[in-house]
Amino acid sequence: MYFCSHIVNRRWRDLHVSDENLRCILKESYNIDSPNELTVLEKQQRNTILENLCSTGAGIRQISRVTGVSFGIIQKIKKTMYNDKN
Repeated sequence: MYFCSHIVNRRWRDLHVSDENLRCILKESYNIDSPNELTVLEKQQRNTILENLCSTGAGIRQISRVTGVSFGIIQKIKKTMYNDKN
């Protein structure tokens, strides 16, 4: 699980994941300040970060809005995550 420094003693599943929380995760966990930085990463590295964002409970459209990565790409990543678990 990933936590922002201003959120203390709470689990992500207990919180509504806001856009600001996702931006905070990107900044503190991956040192990514803008969506452009995420889109220029290598595919495998980008997908790993997106998988982690999906595991926070945020929706596909929300992640797409915050990261600038298309809905379809995030949907494929989430589908792959689900298939790997089964």
